[in-house]
Amino acid sequence: NDRGMELSTLQYWRHGKLYSCDDHTGIIYEILMEEGIAARAVPRFILSDGDGNQPGGVMCEWSAVKGDHLVIGSTGKPWTKLASSEIEHRNQQWVKMINPAGGVKNINWQEPYEKIRESLNVAGKGYVMHQCAMWSSARQLWFFIPRHVSFTAYTPGDEHKHGSTVIVITDANFKTVRLVPLAATATTAADPSPSATPPEAGVTECKFVPNGHDREIVLLKVLEK
Repeated sequence: NDRGMELSTLQYWRHGKLYSCDDHTGIIYEILMEEGIAARAVPRFILSDGDGNQPGGVMCEWSAVKGDHLVIGSTGKPWTKLASSEIEHRNQQWVKMINPAGGVKNINWQEPYEKIRESLNVAGKGYVMHQCAMWSSARQLWFFIPRHVSFTAYTPGDEHKHGSTVIVITDANFKTVRLVPLAATATTAADPSPSATPPEAGVTECKFVPNGHDREIVLLKVLEK
């Protein structure tokens, strides 16, 4: 579709090296930035969809570091038929854990994703889509800010009407889930004064402020039409 590369997330890993993932091919690139040389995206890993035995690449949407592993996740939404909302596959409910040596472990996260969905009171044909997830080593907790939360069935383009306004916090084993409201204000470079964020805006990326406390989050909200 006239697109060459679509990098969905950035993550420092392996002694401060910067990585990103193309959500069409599942290729993970190391972004090399050296003084006096143009930045280069160098392929390092290829991630297959779902259980790791699918012909297509993973639709990577978020990344986090947990221990010494790089964790890559997708939307968390099952792939459904438009006419009936019948589930075709759950490839987007798998996550990838890459160890420092490059070994990839494919993990079925259907249960964790469904627990988050239930905590948001989304039932029936409603859906939740993720593009922001963080693991806090300081607090030993997962933080998710969904991009879209809808209580109605998915239709193309409709998801952009359902921006999320909540932070989901859970322990490592997804035994307990806590919801925290997300402040509906924002600033821009052109206008640094706080202003109301349209409810349709969805969070497409988030990272902890790098001070070691994991109490402040920088996030990117996008209003897509």
